[in-house]
Amino acid sequence: MEAKDYRPISLTSFLLKTLERIMDLHLRSTIDDSYLSPSQHAYTKGRSVETALHSLVGHIEKANHYGNFTMVAFMDIEGAFNNVDPMAVVGALEQLGVDQSTVQLISRMLMRRTITSRIGATSVTREVCRGTPQGGVLSPLLWNVVVNRLLMNLDFLLIKTVAYADDVAIAVSGGHPESMARQLEYALRIVSDWGQHCGLRVNPAKTELVLFGRKYKVPPFAPPKLDGVLLALANRAKFLGVIFDSRLTWKENIRARAAKAISAIYVCKRAIGRTWGLRPNGVLWLYEMVVKPILFYGVTVWWQALDPVSNRLLFERVARTVAILTTGAMRTTPTKALFAILNWLPVDLTARQLAARTALRLCATGMWNPRPWGHASILENAGVRDVIPDLIDYCTPKPFLTRRFITSIWDEVLWTLHPYVYIRMDPGWEKGWGVAYTLRISMS
Repeated sequence: MEAKDYRPISLTSFLLKTLERIMDLHLRSTIDDSYLSPSQHAYTKGRSVETALHSLVGHIEKANHYGNFTMVAFMDIEGAFNNVDPMAVVGALEQLGVDQSTVQLISRMLMRRTITSRIGATSVTREVCRGTPQGGVLSPLLWNVVVNRLLMNLDFLLIKTVAYADDVAIAVSGGHPESMARQLEYALRIVSDWGQHCGLRVNPAKTELVLFGRKYKVPPFAPPKLDGVLLALANRAKFLGVIFDSRLTWKENIRARAAKAISAIYVCKRAIGRTWGLRPNGVLWLYEMVVKPILFYGVTVWWQALDPVSNRLLFERVARTVAILTTGAMRTTPTKALFAILNWLPVDLTARQLAARTALRLCATGMWNPRPWGHASILENAGVRDVIPDLIDYCTPKPFLTRRFITSIWDEVLWTLHPYVYIRMDPGWEKGWGVAYTLRISMS
């Protein structure tokens, strides 16, 4: 355990959290969307881990389809929220056109903080001059503002970048690995310069470099360097909880998903017996809410990996274990019979169903890029492309701050005569619907 492994948690009052929420709404309404990079998928309405994975995997699959390579550097910025320079935050806010009053308020919030650490009867208090508050309402947006400068610079150079908070993947595609390595090295130099400006650092030892492609013969090339350190070429890398292998077979990811789900099942198994413990509906709830999300995490990009029988059997064993615990059936009961009793779909069809649902949701927000190959062909593959309605009942959440009520403050005489609060709510007061409801709340 090292000092950098500790994370100071900010236990602020609800008043400060409310103020930060108001400032968050103000900043999001002030900053023009055209100034923000579309490569950031964290802490942004309408974007998520699914959109980040879809963007990166779609880029790799497109290069594979045309017989090219894709070189990706998976980076993790060390202590991003703890070490970022507050002056970098201030500079990024000013560059985005935020008013000086808000910038100065945020600057004082970041630079005039104290942290108290207690171990036993000993306590130490220190002033904080770096980072953003861990657990702060405004911290995620401030980080997006800081990293936005890096993402915009890479976007300007037409370098594919996918970022989710402090996890960043830089991808370069082409037919010649040597030229791709030099282009990626130039992008890494930009990352290093940006990190020095913001008081941050990308550890070369933790940066994973993977060359994706379908060709068995790869021309020799020298890997790129980061801060003078030669990056080691790996066959696989983990990004946003999903394991990417160099040929996108997803075998390692399937095995990891199955092993993690089995571990979760055995943790829950202690409370389940044939004649005691949780009822069948309780076991099914655990499967739907705990095991299934672990098993099919990120399935939108790897649903095709369940077509091979060997991969499908790994998931069937997990589902079969839950089915036996639920029904209390004998271990010799066929898997298909257990699935029929519980009205479960086969695991490969379940994966397609979940992937199609995600694709439809992303289509409604404009974040889905359909293609006739790879994971993005799920809608055509599932046969639902022709039955998709023009309008889907899903949209990106947006704050609606229009006031739909009127506040009248009575004088002292009226309060004495009428010791009640009358709240008049008229949802159609602007449209003249003439519908009103009155709530009578007693004052004590």
